[in-house]
Amino acid sequence: MVNKIKETSNFSSQHLYKSKWSSLEKLNGWIHYEVLNIFKEDQEVEMFCVCDRSIKVKIHVSELNDKKKWVPGWTRER
Repeated sequence: MVNKIKETSNFSSQHLYKSKWSSLEKLNGWIHYEVLNIFKEDQEVEMFCVCDRSIKVKIHVSELNDKKKWVPGWTRER
């Protein structure tokens, strides 16, 4: 699978910062997350659970492009 963010010549942190995502599988018991930090060199993002801000996950940006794992926005669809 081609990483859509890698296709752009400039890794856009503005596009991802504070973006909202829904995980299709529960992570730590929750599905709604928001991007908190962006690690450009590693192409990773740190996200926090919107229902419990103490829960954080760090994932590779390519995972956000995997529609079997994440969808943009907050949704109930699975």
